Amino acid sequence: MPELTASMQWVNVLSTRPSLEAAVTEVVEAAQAQLRAAPDLGLVFISAAFASEYSRLIPLLQAQLSIPALIGCGGGGVIGMNLQHHPEEVEGQPALSLCLACLPGVQIKTFHLQEGDLPDLDSPPGKWVDLIGVEPEQNPQFILLVDPMSGRINDCLQGLDYAYPGSPKVGGLASSGTLGTPTTVFCDTRSRPESIVGVALSGNIVIDTIVAQGCRPIGQLYRVIQGERNIILKVEPEPPQSGEVTSPLEALQNMVQDLSEEDRLLAQNALFIGVVRDEFKRELGQGDFLIRNLVGVDPRVGAIAWGSGTTGTAITVSPAGCPHLWGRSGDVAGAVFDSQC
Repeated sequence: MPELTASMQWVNVLSTRPSLEAAVTEVVEAAQAQLRAAPDLGLVFISAAFASEYSRLIPLLQAQLSIPALIGCGGGGVIGMNLQHHPEEVEGQPALSLCLACLPGVQIKTFHLQEGDLPDLDSPPGKWVDLIGVEPEQNPQFILLVDPMSGRINDCLQGLDYAYPGSPKVGGLASSGTLGTPTTVFCDTRSRPESIVGVALSGNIVIDTIVAQGCRPIGQLYRVIQGERNIILKVEPEPPQSGEVTSPLEALQNMVQDLSEEDRLLAQNALFIGVVRDEFKRELGQGDFLIRNLVGVDPRVGAIAWGSGTTGTAITVSPAGCPHLWGRSGDVAGAVFDSQC
C-alpha cells in the first residue's frame, strides 16, 4: 500500500436554525473549519420539520460545498454535534446534521436504486455487481439509506448479501416522525424519493458494526396472515386464538388503549413495527426484532403500510423517539469507521 500523506478524518456539525439557508451555512462553515483537507464524502440528515423544503437542500449545499459524494435522508429526529461540540438529539423541530469525511486511500462509489432497478432474487450475483458498479474483490463496505416507500428493502439486502458476502452493510430508514409527512433520501445532486441510496467504500477503511437498540416491544405479538406487498391487511395473535383474526389497525388501537400515559404519548409520533428475527426463539424481548417504519394507515379497511412486506411474518409494535438504524453484519446497527493503517 502506498504511503498516505493525510490521515482519515470525520467531522459532524448540527444546526437548529429555523431557516434552512441559515442552517446549511452554519453546518458547512463549522464543518469545513475543522477539516484538514477537502472532504471526500458527506452524510446529511435533515429534520422532517423542513419536509416542505427537501428539494432545496441539495442546491443550497452545492452553492457552498464542493464534495464528490453525498448521501442523506430526512428524519423525525436528528442527532449531531452542536456548536459547543456536545452531542444533541432534536425531535420534531428544525435541525440539520452534516457529517464530512476525508478518506485518503478510500475508493468511494455512490448509487441510487429504485424498485424497478432491482434484479429478481433468482438472478446471478453478477447482476447485482453490475447494478452497484463495484467488484466483490474490492471488498466494499456499504452505507445504505432507504425511503420506506421504496419497497423491496429486504430483497435489496438479500441481493447485496448474495453478491457481496461478508461485506458489512449498515444504514437506516428515512422517517418523518408523524404519519402523512413525506419521507425522502438524497444522493449526490438531488432528492431521490421512493429510492434506496448508498455508498460503497473500498480500500483503506474498515466498518465495524455495533449494536444500537432504540426500540422496545409492547403489547401482543401478531402474525401477518394477509397482505399485499408492504400493506398489512389481516393479523392474528401469536400463538393463534380462535376467532381472533382482525385488521392491523383495530389490533393497534386495542394495544394503545392498554399503554401507560407515557407510552401513549410516544405512540402518537414515534411508532414502529418490530419483525421477529428468529421465530424459533421461545422468549422474545428487546434486541429480538428488526425495526421497520409504520408508514401509513387506511382507516376504511383497517390496513397498515410498513417498511417491509412478507405474509406469515411475526410482528410486534415498538414506541421510540427517533429514527433507528439497522445493519447486516449479525443483524446489528450502527457503525464505527477506521482506517486499515
